[in-house]
Formats: sequence, structure tokens, C-alpha cells
Amino acid sequence: MPVLRNLRVTLEMIKWEHSIFMLPFALCGAMLAANGLPSGHALSWIVVAMVTARSSAMAFNRLVDASIDAANPRTQTRALPAGTPLEVEVPSARRRDAGGSALAHAREALAGVVSLLEGISRHH
Repeated sequence: MPVLRNLRVTLEMIKWEHSIFMLPFALCGAMLAANGLPSGHALSWIVVAMVTARSSAMAFNRLVDASIDAANPRTQTRALPAGTPLEVEVPSARRRDAGGSALAHAREALAGVVSLLEGISRHH
């Protein structure tokens, strides 16, 4: 199933487990800043912000360093240097479901971003 495979490749690329290990430090900082236990709402946004920021940074780093990783024997099997493609279904521009056009546009945009990132990684 392409979705699960893409998710696995993406989580490996951004080192998801490292994002989990950094959360206690962020939550301790939140407790110190709040002089106690922050609200559940604040904690949930802190978790979302920390995981999103770190994951975005790791994805950007993997993209920028793809050519360096390809030359390094230890990192050349990572997804981008190895050329592991993500499977993206591009919907037909003519096929629009009633009420589904927004989803179709989002899929087309995502396919364009993935194609752009793959093109950039091939040129580095």
C-alpha cells in the first residue's frame, strides 16, 4: 500500500523517534515557564509545535544534504540519496468528483511538491 510505504519512508527520513525523545525537554521547559503545570491546551500546542518544527527541519536538512549523503558510504542508503521514490497518485485534471475538487487540487499540489523535491534532490 503506497500510503503506508510513503509514511514509513518519511518517518525514517525525519527520524521520528528523535522527535519523541526531545519532547520531555520541551515539556520541562514549559513547566518551568508556567511555574507549574501548563494547561492541556498549551501542552498540546507545544507538542505540535516541537514535533512539526523538528520534523520540518530534518526534512529540509535531508533535502539540502542529499548530495553529501550520496557521497558518504554511511548515509548513501538514505531515501533521497538512494533515489527511493515516493509513490504519488496524480488525479486526472478532467476527473472531478462532486464536492471533491478541493481534494483533487490538494493532491495535484502535493504531487507537484514531491516532483519538485525529487528534481532538486537529483540535481544536487
